[in-house]
Amino acid sequence: MSDIFREVDEDLRRDRLAQIWKNYGGLIIAGAVAVVLATAGTTAWRNWQASRAAEQTTALVGAIDRASSAPGAAADALAALVPQLGNGRAVVARLHEAGLRATAGDREAAVRLYDAIAASDAEAVYRDLATLLSVMNQLETGDPAALKGRLGPLSQPGGAWRHSARELEGLLAIRTGDTAEAGRIFRGLADDAEAPAGLRGRAAELAALNGDAK
Repeated sequence: MSDIFREVDEDLRRDRLAQIWKNYGGLIIAGAVAVVLATAGTTAWRNWQASRAAEQTTALVGAIDRASSAPGAAADALAALVPQLGNGRAVVARLHEAGLRATAGDREAAVRLYDAIAASDAEAVYRDLATLLSVMNQLETGDPAALKGRLGPLSQPGGAWRHSARELEGLLAIRTGDTAEAGRIFRGLADDAEAPAGLRGRAAELAALNGDAK
């Protein structure tokens, strides 16, 4: 008899997860994107500050500044600018171009750009960021097992993007209906003092919604 009750409880949890994903999936992903982009912006800015190529940096910043009013046009401007830039700034331009493609609704183009950066000889921090953003843009449509496999190396202790990678792993667990795994991941993030405050807050709420596994 206890097995029957346990099966019913699991069915109810899966139904609840499906409803949570339907109602809040977009907001959850948006929050994850905000954390990643904020960190990426800081990294990019440091890269620009260290650069001696002032003219290239000015051109890059100018193209990015146009993004708010016309993301598609800004993406085209960045694509045209890439051949004129040094390696570091070219990678930053391509990352921003990919983000603008996604903002303009062309997620497939964004994923192609991110995957190309991830497979390039760019610095590891940029390759890992590109992998993270590629997964993020496929979170609702990509194969969960394949996406989880790509996140595995990023979520290891000490990784620059480990907290965001773990959050995406938790979201994938929600998508596949794995309540226990989602609760475990989000509880771990909520209790991680090194994780960004906003991410910890989201994780605590999602842990509570997914059984608050401890």
